[in-house]
Amino acid sequence: MSAPGPLYSKEAAEALTQRERANQRLQERIRLVLDRLGKCESFLDIGCGSGQYLQAVMAHGVKRIVGVDESPVRLDDARRTCPQAELYAARANDLPFPDQSFDMVLAAQVLHEIYLFGQPGELLQVFQEIKRVLKPGGRLIALDHLDPGPERVRVCLSTQARAQFDYFVKNYKFRTVISEEQADGMLWLSRRDLQDFVTKIWSFGTAMEDLEMRETHCPFERSRLSSELQQVGFPLIEWLEFEPIAEDLIEHGIKLCAGRSWARKFLFVAQF
Repeated sequence: MSAPGPLYSKEAAEALTQRERANQRLQERIRLVLDRLGKCESFLDIGCGSGQYLQAVMAHGVKRIVGVDESPVRLDDARRTCPQAELYAARANDLPFPDQSFDMVLAAQVLHEIYLFGQPGELLQVFQEIKRVLKPGGRLIALDHLDPGPERVRVCLSTQARAQFDYFVKNYKFRTVISEEQADGMLWLSRRDLQDFVTKIWSFGTAMEDLEMRETHCPFERSRLSSELQQVGFPLIEWLEFEPIAEDLIEHGIKLCAGRSWARKFLFVAQF
């Protein structure tokens, strides 16, 4: 059976690169990774995308910088961003490296795609493959979307945000969005639906919209990931939740009127 093709089309990959270069929060995510490099001489970025992490780690003084991605377009972007990096077209469950090759492996915004679009059990295979290429004592750093849970919140939307929400409800394919409108125009909806809505607005009208409408940005809770890591003997040594949803709501003209803000991202470190 032939390997599946890249998840992103050429146009979608270009739209995502443009989004990454304009995303101010990316610099904070990069800082979180750099703060955890420690004594790292060999670094692998799985799903390296446009190469922003590779460039930052190279500038930090790490000797060997390697990136893999399944998209040729994304690899071209990474090559322009960080010409010093070794770059390979590969999938995360079949890495083209010998055992014990790296001090650190990064998986930034890639685990949810493996979980949602990969084969059953593929995420566990990926953790096993990452463990294989790590040196003893090596670490995996992962950043991704956090499941905020089913709790309901009440929000007030600006005119523009309400039009965007109606568009989202009509076009979102991953699940049915359920909301309850009050007499005052405010909406009750789940944290999950609100998080998926507000973090996908950027894709409306771009080549990334179709993919974004078929996935969720609420895939992982700590217990699920910890369990999968333990199955391969990969203990979790750090868990951090960050990027409050309140920042996204303010940016898009949405006021949280009932319920508390929450972190929409996580970072974990697991050590071999």
